[in-house]
Amino acid sequence: MDIRAQLFTLRMGITDPDVLNRLMEQAADAGFNMVLLEVGEAFAYRRHPELSSSRAFTHDFFAGLAGHARKLGLSLVPYMATFSHTHYIMDVYPEFRESSPGVYCSSRPGLYPLLFDLMEEIIQAFEPAYFHIGHDEAVSSYDTRQRTSVLVCPDCRRQEPASVFKRDILRIHDFLSRHNIRTMMWADSLLDPDDFPEAGFAGSGCYGGPPDNLQTAIDTLPRDILMCDWHYEPAREYPTLLYLQEKGFDTLGCTWFEYNSYTFTRYALEHRTEKFKGMMATSWIPLNAENYSTQKRICAWNGRIFNSMENSASFNSLTRRIDESCRSWDRPLEDGDFRKVYTFDLGGAGVLHSLGWKDMRYIERNGSTTVFSGPVRPRSMEIKPGRKGEIKYRIKAGNNRVFERLCLKAWFDCPGRNSVMVRAEDGEFIVLSSDTALKGRKLDLSSLALGRNSVILKFEAENEGEERVPVLKRFEIEGRNIEEKCHGRNSC
Repeated sequence: MDIRAQLFTLRMGITDPDVLNRLMEQAADAGFNMVLLEVGEAFAYRRHPELSSSRAFTHDFFAGLAGHARKLGLSLVPYMATFSHTHYIMDVYPEFRESSPGVYCSSRPGLYPLLFDLMEEIIQAFEPAYFHIGHDEAVSSYDTRQRTSVLVCPDCRRQEPASVFKRDILRIHDFLSRHNIRTMMWADSLLDPDDFPEAGFAGSGCYGGPPDNLQTAIDTLPRDILMCDWHYEPAREYPTLLYLQEKGFDTLGCTWFEYNSYTFTRYALEHRTEKFKGMMATSWIPLNAENYSTQKRICAWNGRIFNSMENSASFNSLTRRIDESCRSWDRPLEDGDFRKVYTFDLGGAGVLHSLGWKDMRYIERNGSTTVFSGPVRPRSMEIKPGRKGEIKYRIKAGNNRVFERLCLKAWFDCPGRNSVMVRAEDGEFIVLSSDTALKGRKLDLSSLALGRNSVILKFEAENEGEERVPVLKRFEIEGRNIEEKCHGRNSC
């Protein structure tokens, strides 16, 4: 792959410059050839010092860091959040605020002269070939049930949201082009989650869709933008990566933790076109001494995956389990009597055999806002307080075979409304259970599955508690399938 990138953020907490320098060297040793730095208020701007935090680093510091990177064989790329996540601007200039999730108002006079002043200083220090302009998570809420337009001012409300989004990208893209710098941006606002229902990740990395439908801007954007397609959950498939390539964009797959990185890179290499340019490992943790060993381990693991995967499909017993689980996800059940166990350990069928999930989470590391620990080994799907989530599975009897008997045992528990549902491929979901807790109790699906080749199973939960909780820990299916030409009606 052409690009093997590592992203570090200077936005979170106090950055230790010694840790940053050591991680740059670690990235080079791990085989990366590009490092992105999110700067924002961490840059000591000369023209606009009011936007710099007390912990900001000087122009000379970043110029020296860029020179050090070049000696290490790394291209140092600045990343400055624009359109969204722009609190560092709006906290100082509230007149530029469009809406609460950090979206600025592109209709306000004076915004772009300010942005370009900041970019000019960053460019002078970094002398980059690329510049990352953000544009991610431009939504009013991560909960789709609560989502409203991010455009609230009268001038912007009179326009199509996708047109506002597009014009902002084009204006910044044109500025960077005049400096002979190539634009990079996050792709999530250009992806409608409803277009990828079987993507197999928690909706993370897909923030187009109603009400603003920013994804409709995609066909109007310059094809020299390098799209960064981020998904931070492990999954069997990442079809958005191929979609962006088919749209004509050079594309990077962007990962975070080890399990996610392995499954994403595996998929990217198996489905690449000439538009696939490589992978980027991200890191959204403070660069301090407490996190150094964790960050070093993430960096080393991702570097190994990005550099060795094309030559070695499996690194150890865990990755061999992941490979086998990905290959076998749609494999029919055994003929006759069968039993299949879905667990949520790394490489388990619970994650990699799903049809995708929404607003649940499967994370590989835990931590506070300042110190991250790990790696941890997840054992369940989780859900945040106040959120409603779901995960679905296809249960398949096999070629020319149908179910005679089908039962389910599930360990499914959430402080709120929970449902287990099933439907035929072409039917409506029927609720099997609305218990708040299923702790291995057997549910008989036979009356719904009898005579059918496959059914869709869905677990749905709404967390009415005050903390994130594990929801789905394990489930099992058992029963019997027979040849399609003869089937009877049995019960569990």
